[in-house]
Amino acid sequence: MRRLPLLTSAQWISLVDIVDSPVAYCLDAGVCTSPMIARVIDDEFGVSNPPGHVLKLLDRFGFSVQRSRRQLVRANEADHNHWRRRT
Repeated sequence: MRRLPLLTSAQWISLVDIVDSPVAYCLDAGVCTSPMIARVIDDEFGVSNPPGHVLKLLDRFGFSVQRSRRQLVRANEADHNHWRRRT
């Protein structure tokens, strides 16, 4: 099995800055996904890693996966509770 190339310390510092403020790097979403970060690593440092490996690397440096929670914006709380009890 081939070992994936690693980033230098200076490259990691640059990457952490990008992940901490993705809008400054022109990632309009304001959040980073592992495919986005993999693309940034490839573009900036010429190191190609699959998104799954990027997640493991970021986890090692204290970053965590964040998932949005779906919620109806106009939901009436009382109606919602009534529906949950009856359904």
